[in-house]
Amino acid sequence: MVATKNELKVGQVVKLKGCFTEELFLRGLTLSQIGVELGLPSHRLNEGVFISFALQLPTVNQFDLGGWAEYSTDNFISYGKNGAQWSEKDFEKTYKDKRMPITIEEAKKGWLMNMRQEKLIKIIPVIPHSNDDFYPSGGKASQVIIKQPINCQIVKFLKRGEVFNSVWA
Repeated sequence: MVATKNELKVGQVVKLKGCFTEELFLRGLTLSQIGVELGLPSHRLNEGVFISFALQLPTVNQFDLGGWAEYSTDNFISYGKNGAQWSEKDFEKTYKDKRMPITIEEAKKGWLMNMRQEKLIKIIPVIPHSNDDFYPSGGKASQVIIKQPINCQIVKFLKRGEVFNSVWA
């Protein structure tokens, strides 16, 4: 099931794609701190967020590297009629001298290994993206771009001032 944000409920299993991160980067943070870490516009957090947990990991062909939240994915993803298009050239330009000098395939295999150790999660603000939104630089939270929807469970609803402890807490 692919649900809209207004239809999401804790416990529900839905198919999601887009930008995901690892739980370890957000544990112990308030919703506002999560927004800063992920580089989200502050106003998008005003009505809270849903937190989803990937029930299945993507295959190596189902995701692209997103680096970390300090650098906007807009640097290497373009959005058009055919959806999001990831550019290896622009990714490499963005992360020149900032990441280990390994191939994209080696990096993706490394991400998959790490995804088995840490929960892969997606933050879904109730307030949707607007073309007028400005996304500030975030922190060191990892990002992967899931290209094909994967099964996820909505595990939490977090309001302003609340702390995210973990998917299971």
